[in-house]
Amino acid sequence: MSWAAESTAAIIELASVFGHTATWHPAQGGTAALAQPVLFESASASLDLKAGGNDGINTSFDYTNYQITAPSARFPGLKSAVDSGQEEQVLVEENGEPVGRFHVRDVRYVNGGQLITARLSEIKSHAEPNRGRAHPALDHFFTG
Repeated sequence: MSWAAESTAAIIELASVFGHTATWHPAQGGTAALAQPVLFESASASLDLKAGGNDGINTSFDYTNYQITAPSARFPGLKSAVDSGQEEQVLVEENGEPVGRFHVRDVRYVNGGQLITARLSEIKSHAEPNRGRAHPALDHFFTG
């Protein structure tokens, strides 16, 4: 067995042990990749800019970089879709529970093209379902 085949087999085994799966429904239609085992990385870091004195900068920028690694055959067409500018998304789950929905920023082939690594950004809902409406208790209080 070649090194590339051995490392791909190891990735598949690790993915099944850690229990992360990713589902991708191509934006332009086509065959969906449903609940495929992936290695999921969520590395968080922060960058602090600080300067002394009263007029100094005291700002912190946080960023989170997510990544999945999987056999490229399990997500056929994902790299070409992202490279052509399609807005692709994946849903990541851990042991059947949602971890989050992510925008695919870029995809690279690794391990001789047998694997892909996809850099992701989390998609967050910025508006709450009841945004702009009073809390029901306050609404009742003011309306009687």
